[in-house]
Amino acid sequence: MAKYTVMVRATSITITPGMEAMDELENLLELLTYEDEFAEETKTLGFLYDEGSDTLYLHKGIDINYLRRCIPDSKFIDFPCHRYEEMKFDWEEIIGPRNEEQADCIDFICGQGGHSSNLDASQIFLVKQPGFG
Repeated sequence: MAKYTVMVRATSITITPGMEAMDELENLLELLTYEDEFAEETKTLGFLYDEGSDTLYLHKGIDINYLRRCIPDSKFIDFPCHRYEEMKFDWEEIIGPRNEEQADCIDFICGQGGHSSNLDASQIFLVKQPGFG
């Protein structure tokens, strides 16, 4: 019987029991922890532990093969994503992008500009610094 259950979803990965898995994934979780100099506290980016359900939530950007090596005694359940509905671009711009980098991210997500290949993607993954907007 598997020690852990790993659910791979379109936007997240969950591992139960989470507390026990956190011990075995200590090196990975350290990479996702940083010191916030302004708030003077340690923060995490990319994972969350829920005590009530003893579930560890990981960001979907984590390499599944790496997880398999870290917690080999696991049952991996893959939830395929559902076909998305076409995006509707009928919206009124209230606040424009703050800078060119933010405008490029919006184009990336919408598949516009130099990112037209994203129109056929069923999932898009974008990582930016905290506070980017």
